Amino acid sequence: AAFETFLSVYPEGADSAKRGKGAGNRAGFSEPDEQACIARYALGREYVALGNTTQLVETFKPYTTGHREDRFRVSALKLLGFHAGRAGQNDMSVEAYATLLDEYGENFKDKNGDLVPVPVKDRLRGGNTRWDGIRAELPKDLDPGEIRFALGHLYWKAEDWTRCVKTLAAFLDDVKLAKAKARDRALYMAAQASYKFYDYAGGVRFAQALLREHPDRKST
Repeated sequence: AAFETFLSVYPEGADSAKRGKGAGNRAGFSEPDEQACIARYALGREYVALGNTTQLVETFKPYTTGHREDRFRVSALKLLGFHAGRAGQNDMSVEAYATLLDEYGENFKDKNGDLVPVPVKDRLRGGNTRWDGIRAELPKDLDPGEIRFALGHLYWKAEDWTRCVKTLAAFLDDVKLAKAKARDRALYMAAQASYKFYDYAGGVRFAQALLREHPDRKST
């Protein structure tokens, strides 16, 4: 494919994580090569159309650790999470969704007004040392509730109860997710996952919120 050839001939142009000397961008990242960005994304979309998840993963996996200035990154990570999960490549799907939730959204500031990096213990992706902990602005086409529920469901299927609860707890504690479409399902799943590892007090919190705020929901 033409796009694959372009990326193989100009790999350095496709690496938007390459640091530049200018100070115009956050963390000193150089401007990405627009043609390379288009080529990588278009190649991945071709693999989606062909149903070739293996090649899709190989093409889009670099977005999980870099290419943060690439305008196609969010869309690519959403596609990667969805199609990798559907193909049973759950680890890759988890990486894609966790990257989106960690790296996009609201930043906290210290008393001097400086941005505070997300603490390592609060990150959903462990070992992501190439990220400075400062979130990018939440894009309009990224629904945190949808992505968070999808990630929690992946942990549920893997019977990773602790990470399932950690991921879904935001549906109880974060007011910005109060009207998320999947909130009732998330609270139900979090309650069940809590009971799975004997956190009965935690399970009760989720169950009480579910019964109080979604009284018409039917258990599934």
